[in-house]
Amino acid sequence: ELKDIAILVRSKKEGVIVANHLLQQSKINKNYKYDIISEESLLIKNSPSIQFIIYLLNYMSNPEDLINKTKLAYLYFHHLQKKSSAESLETFFSKDKQIFKKEVKEKLQTIQHLSLYEIIEEIIYMFQLGEIKDDSSFLQSFQDKVFEYINKNQQTDIKSFLLWWEKEKNNISISIPENQNAIKIMTIHKSKGLD
Repeated sequence: ELKDIAILVRSKKEGVIVANHLLQQSKINKNYKYDIISEESLLIKNSPSIQFIIYLLNYMSNPEDLINKTKLAYLYFHHLQKKSSAESLETFFSKDKQIFKKEVKEKLQTIQHLSLYEIIEEIIYMFQLGEIKDDSSFLQSFQDKVFEYINKNQQTDIKSFLLWWEKEKNNISISIPENQNAIKIMTIHKSKGLD
């Protein structure tokens, strides 16, 4: 069983190399299935839906930031609209750097007056992020962290949350389900003390 296999590496960087190689082999040879779980793959920040929410919050906070706007456009057109990478950015630049239709922009302005948690719920609903199969556990963990952040901090506006997120995003991951049948890739340091 895949869940009986663990690959130990010295660093996270090596883990990413091994994971990418296994995923590439799965694509080349359809007879083999390499489902994997690694520290990197479990980080919430690596989910395209979470990245989209963060870029959108940045956009709501500072709509003139062209770098953030370009990243948001890429994720919106590529991840949500399912356009190719080149087509995603071409669409963005051909629309005079406009990402959303007028109605969506108006809705985003309306929800800015809600609490941080409600804003994120509205974003998930508006863009149907909850319907993206592979991202549901990431979204749930993210919402839990937002709720935890709100309960622990007095400053709960978008800018304060984004500052907190920048500091904490590398430490927030989803937990591995016990019955997940996948190869585990972990660093030697993380494996210490495991059976």
